[in-house]
Amino acid sequence: MAEAALKLFEKRLSNKSTRTRFPTSIENAFRKAIKAPPHHTDRIFLCMNFHAWLAYFLTRSAANSQRHYEGQKKDYDILAEFEKLLPTKKEDVARRLDEVKIHPTVLQHIKEWGEKLQSMSLLYSKRGSLTGY
Repeated sequence: MAEAALKLFEKRLSNKSTRTRFPTSIENAFRKAIKAPPHHTDRIFLCMNFHAWLAYFLTRSAANSQRHYEGQKKDYDILAEFEKLLPTKKEDVARRLDEVKIHPTVLQHIKEWGEKLQSMSLLYSKRGSLTGY
């Protein structure tokens, strides 16, 4: 199940993004991720890095969306099974996202959305930013 979930997350990072707007639910989701317990999936991905968390957030948002797409049920089921994995397995998946070649459109979102969250005083780490870009 970890491999199937990894493929979903990789797709969010490596494929061209057609998004034109800042996701309306990202600010609230980010706040929840920061406050989540260390073993929670959101927190695991966020602690790895911002782009890992963004891939998880976008994948989960799409799978749970009211807008339907082909394969949505399968994606939802994969994520539901992924949530049952041990935290160490989830950490491994998040870590492996560092090996993904990120599409330039997604890199732009990481930069812009990271800056927007940072300007909202939400996105800080010891180095000043979790975006890394």
